[in-house]
This record gives sequence, C-alpha cells and structure tokens, in this order.
Amino acid sequence: MMDTFAVSILFFITSIDTILLMRGVIQNYGYSLGTLLNGLIFLLMGILHPLYSYLMDAFTALNGIRMTLGLILLYFAVRMIGTGEGSMHRSHSRRPFLLLLLTLAWIDIVTSIDTMILVSHASPSVGVTVVGNLIGTGMLIAFAPILYRWLESAPWLQLWVAGYMAYTATIQLRHEPLLQPFQFHPLMFHLLGLLMIVIIGLYGWSRMYRSSMK
Repeated sequence: MMDTFAVSILFFITSIDTILLMRGVIQNYGYSLGTLLNGLIFLLMGILHPLYSYLMDAFTALNGIRMTLGLILLYFAVRMIGTGEGSMHRSHSRRPFLLLLLTLAWIDIVTSIDTMILVSHASPSVGVTVVGNLIGTGMLIAFAPILYRWLESAPWLQLWVAGYMAYTATIQLRHEPLLQPFQFHPLMFHLLGLLMIVIIGLYGWSRMYRSSMK
C-alpha cells in the first residue's frame, strides 16, 4: 500500500510539466479540455504509460536515443517560454484530432523519461507501477485546473516548469551510451542542468520584461 502511494506521488510530482504542456497543446490546437480529452489523457498516462515505460527501458539503451530525447525536451522547454506553449490561449484554427492525439502521446513519451527512471526504481512490481500511475494520473487531472490558474496568475511558474524540463533534459545525458567512454563525473551533468535552469530563467525573464514594456 505504501509503495503504491509513493509511486503515485512520485508520478504526480514528476508529471506536472507533462500535463501543463498537454494543456497548452490542446488549447493551441483549437480544442478545449473537456470530459473526452480528460478521459483520453487518463488512458494515455495512466494505462499506456506503464507499457511504453517498460519498452523505453530497452529503447533508451541504444546509442543516441537519450541525447535525442533530451534535445527534444530542451526544445519544448524553450518553446514553452518563447511561444507560451503552456498558456491557455486558444487557437482559432482547429487542427486534426488525430494529430492532436499523436502530439499528446509524443509529449508524454519525451517528457516522461525522468518519471520512467524514478518509478522503475521505486516500484517493487508491475502491478504497483500500474496502480500508482492510475492514481497519480487521476490526481493530475483533478488538480490540473488549479495548476492552470496558478500558471496564468503567476507567469514565473512557467519559468520553473521550463527550467525543470531543461534540467531533466540535461540529466538524461548521464546514461547516454555515446558519452560513457568519456567517463564524465555525474556532478558535471547536475551543474550543466543548473546552468540550463539559469539560462532558461534569464531568457524567460527577458521575454516577460519586453512584453511588459509594450
């Protein structure tokens, strides 16, 4: 019971950036987050997530995969700050629904590498992982409206989410097979991650400052 609770809390905390990005994509694709999309997100993150989490353990052992996913995640972090991907401004043109689903699935995969690693170490069994993911996803969807309101009322939270994503993208490189021959000290990746947080923060702050001056 305690293992399931721990996995659900871990999943909730490490997936906040994912649910915020999904919200932004849904709005920017011209849709609203109603019962249907909430159900699809629950299906995607709560049920399918453990499946491809298991597959990704083997997939990320291939050369260059972690580096590629890290760069994509860094792109999402910069895009969140640069174009307001995490905002709630709705697009007037609606894109195909299938494209939306594929984009949400892609975001979940890319932003969940850190979650996969942490949950795989914290969970003693597949059953605990599945139930923990279901509970954690339910908590995310339940608390999502509060998170969205915080994001709109406090733009600096967007900087925090983007900075966390940039840090996660950098930390992924610790286990990149292509970098193993160089034997970099693990501390270097943490320091690089902190540097990325600073860079993302300064970039986001400068954009908010310029916007306030208009």
